[in-house]
Amino acid sequence: MISGEEAGVDRAMALAKEAGVKRAIKLNVSGAFHSALMETALDGLSEAVANTTFSNPKFPVYANVNAEPVTLAIRARQLLLQQLTRPVRWSDEITAMAARVPDALYVEMGPGSVLTGLVKKIAPSLKTMSCGTVAEVNHLLEKAA
Repeated sequence: MISGEEAGVDRAMALAKEAGVKRAIKLNVSGAFHSALMETALDGLSEAVANTTFSNPKFPVYANVNAEPVTLAIRARQLLLQQLTRPVRWSDEITAMAARVPDALYVEMGPGSVLTGLVKKIAPSLKTMSCGTVAEVNHLLEKAA
């Protein structure tokens, strides 16, 4: 994944194609999230995080920044701030979760199934499910019962 100013991303995509990359897709996003271009938003996010009550999670939550499980609220605060300007380690995160809980059902909540598809490419043996419609929510509830 590449994040940055539009001209730089376009140039990187062109270079990748010249180097033999078969497919490069430009995502339609509202900002250069997970890049240094977001540093101007760090003060506002820091204030919001400082004014928010955090509790230790009841189960490990994997962080995009380091692909590791987080079990302490104080660490979650730190990683949330880092996540704004650092790359997402999605493949590493899925690989780490798959190693820890290979038999779990991985559910993508919300419209679409992009993440579900990416998970299947990274770890084909994982059980996945998209859950973005009423019918899909009902199906998930049936599976959980």
